[in-house]
Amino acid sequence: MPKKPTPSFLLQKFKPPQQQVKLLLRTQLLELLSQAEAKSLITAVSPAGYGKSTLLSQYVEMLNQQGNAQVIWIAIDPSDNEPNKFFNIFSHALVHHNIADKQLINRSNSISANTDYDSFFIDIVGILHEVKHPIYLFIDDFHFLSDKVILHFFNQILQYAPQQLQLIISSRIQPRLEIANLLASGQMQMLQPEHFKLSIDEAFQLYSDQFSQSEITAFHDKTEGWVVAMQLIATFHQQHPELALTSLLNQSIDILDLYMSEQIYHKLDTNVQHFLLHTSLLDRFDPLIANYVCEIDNSTQLMSQIIPFSSLVIPIDSQQGFFRYHHLFADFLKQRLLQEVGEQTCRELRCKAAKYYANNDYFEEAVNQYIRANHIESAIALIASAGGWELILTRGIGYVESLLSQFNRTQITNSPTLGLIQCYLYLKLGEVNQASNSYELAYTLFKEYQQQDKPSSSRSRDFSIIKMLIDLYLDRGTDSRLINTLTELLETLEESDHLGRGVVLAGLGLIHNQLGRFEEAHSAAMTSHQQMQLANCWVGINYNIFHQGQSLAYRGRLNEALELFKRASKMAKEHLGLDSGLQSMASCLKADIHYQVYQIEKAEELLASGIKILESKDCWHDIYAVSFKLAINIAIARDDHNLCQHYLQRGYLVAQIRQLERLEKLLDVLSLKVTDKFCHLDKFNQLNSQIIREKYWETPQPMWFVISEYYYVIANHYLSRNMSNQALSYSQKLSLLALENNQKIDHVKALGIQCLSQFSTGNEKKAFRLVTQMLELASQVGCKQVFFELPNHIEALLLKLNLHSDDNQLSSEGNRLLTWLISELKKSHQAQNNPWHLSSREQQICPLLSQGFTNKQISTTLGISENTVKFHLKNLFQKLGVINRQQAVLALATPK
Repeated sequence: MPKKPTPSFLLQKFKPPQQQVKLLLRTQLLELLSQAEAKSLITAVSPAGYGKSTLLSQYVEMLNQQGNAQVIWIAIDPSDNEPNKFFNIFSHALVHHNIADKQLINRSNSISANTDYDSFFIDIVGILHEVKHPIYLFIDDFHFLSDKVILHFFNQILQYAPQQLQLIISSRIQPRLEIANLLASGQMQMLQPEHFKLSIDEAFQLYSDQFSQSEITAFHDKTEGWVVAMQLIATFHQQHPELALTSLLNQSIDILDLYMSEQIYHKLDTNVQHFLLHTSLLDRFDPLIANYVCEIDNSTQLMSQIIPFSSLVIPIDSQQGFFRYHHLFADFLKQRLLQEVGEQTCRELRCKAAKYYANNDYFEEAVNQYIRANHIESAIALIASAGGWELILTRGIGYVESLLSQFNRTQITNSPTLGLIQCYLYLKLGEVNQASNSYELAYTLFKEYQQQDKPSSSRSRDFSIIKMLIDLYLDRGTDSRLINTLTELLETLEESDHLGRGVVLAGLGLIHNQLGRFEEAHSAAMTSHQQMQLANCWVGINYNIFHQGQSLAYRGRLNEALELFKRASKMAKEHLGLDSGLQSMASCLKADIHYQVYQIEKAEELLASGIKILESKDCWHDIYAVSFKLAINIAIARDDHNLCQHYLQRGYLVAQIRQLERLEKLLDVLSLKVTDKFCHLDKFNQLNSQIIREKYWETPQPMWFVISEYYYVIANHYLSRNMSNQALSYSQKLSLLALENNQKIDHVKALGIQCLSQFSTGNEKKAFRLVTQMLELASQVGCKQVFFELPNHIEALLLKLNLHSDDNQLSSEGNRLLTWLISELKKSHQAQNNPWHLSSREQQICPLLSQGFTNKQISTTLGISENTVKFHLKNLFQKLGVINRQQAVLALATPK
């Protein structure tokens, strides 16, 4: 979906101030700056009006003339001291100067600056390192920045930015940055107020054509070289030469305030004064809003009378005619307005401005004016009318976080609307327990409002939808009853409520997937997709692509699922940038598909890039289940027991923090799988005994994902121990569950266990029939990894089937898969620590032998007789070239 172009008034923040008064080229200071080109930081610190911005704008012009540098200018306003807003502006600046891609802006809109700043900072530093030429980053009016996250960002820039970057800061106070090391190493240049005062010689150069030498001396003495005072008085005197300069200088009060009061404000007619005072409450204005607030129709004419004071009235948007007052002049006017009309009238004027902003799509300004007017309920009502919690979906996390930051904690907790927004914000940030607590508080307050007939911007519909989301994120109540509840909720929503309907339908899609109703899940997700398109909510579309893709993946339609996950990844990247929760979800889901088709390296790469972010982000049970199961499967394929334990610990931590009971149960089964893989039989039996006593086998909550994995693990366990009947029993259970839910990959797994069970008992005819079915289904689905998860004697079965190729019933696709598998399984088994060409049974005995198992223990573990154990040990010793157990253990531990 197209993004709005960057507002032109924002682009003006990236331009140095253009002065229309007579300026002096500060040659000595520019020379000082040139000599400091190799330093990391330059600070220009002085009170207001000393010419910091003017000097730095001259420095910018000098650098641009040199033509070998990238110059970035960012002008800071008081409202920029909020992390999300600041990083959005900073991202726009990098994009404006073609240093970063527009995805950086998308990402800054959709992250929480308070929680995601570390990765954001790393990416910014990385972007700056890619620039090969010198970069000069100017931050004008840095004193407006005091937020600890923003200051930490600049500390990171100073510490890790490339050598070709120079940071130049103008500020009224010394920046609160970590500069001790820079000072000690000579990497910092400090310009103090004394540097900026005009010398008497510079005053002569600047004003010799306007004043006599004695007048300039008196002029300089009175202002003490204060640049803005000299400029303002000189400008006014030039416009009114009939006034003696001495009459302007023989006053005892503050020169700047005196000038603005007596020599500007009181010299204008009452209509212009009225205009100045009433528009001083606006951070920016054009003739239309000025007319509205001042209740006049001639703002353009009045503005023409104040344009000559160009150092006080600054154009910020030449395209749309927006202006702002110099901060000092605005402070002067606001103080005078307060004195003349009182606080109540000032509040009424701000509310009036807020109404105009709201009616003309300047939403943020409208909210800000209501809050500054202390009309909190009006601000809340405006936010509610714009969507309330829905703004997080339509405008991004950072945007809403900025809005909430304007309210204090009491105002948020005392408002059902703001409380619900805070609740959903917690959900998006992965803080699910805080979200639940915030919801309960907001809902209690909402019910109290209803009982007392108090006006509220909240709606029952909002609480119903957010309650559904909390239940889904906390993985509770996912059953048929919730489907009925949500279906009823859907019927109460208006047809035009596209976002509300889209969210509920997405929830239904997720629940159907969890219940194993994949056709219904796909249908609900597709309908939700349409609603999200009508609501212009790309985040909702992203979520529905995941639900659609998972419904396909569960059914074995891997190629279609992969295409959807790629599409979701591309969409997340376009809207959020390179790093986001949605991007990470897509990475993990794509990784699982690559694993199923035996592309383990690709799967491992994608998983590593996604799973860590999901542990602290907006995510739910389905994604975690796929991701941690995949992580442990890859670790098993790599024969890495430590990595298995590492992922199990991380998974249990996520399950505990987010109260995901089903994830915890899945991890129990995966723990069982790990103990079986690494031959910890006692631990396996102990853990299995605990699992089968769990109550969840009887719970109404859907556990198919856990149960199918359990059947597969147990069937494989019995198969590897030559207990074919037990293996066959559990594989049949897995097959029934897979057929019931149309899960083709699980059906392939079940067929694999069944064919090997028949093969191990000598029933080759049945084994050939079952492995033929397995190959046909696997070739249709495209899954290959399942063959490499089975015991090694799958290779022998496939080889025998291939010898009877004239009699087999395989299609051409099945035969191609058979040929490929024989080749790849041979390579894989040779690579799996089998340089001695051990049989599958000998490979099973090796880890038990290394753990000191006796013949009897090996016999019990593998389900074979002690004589058979002795037979295999004799062959094993011969292949290893040893004569006893100790030598065998040593040989196995020594890489060949």
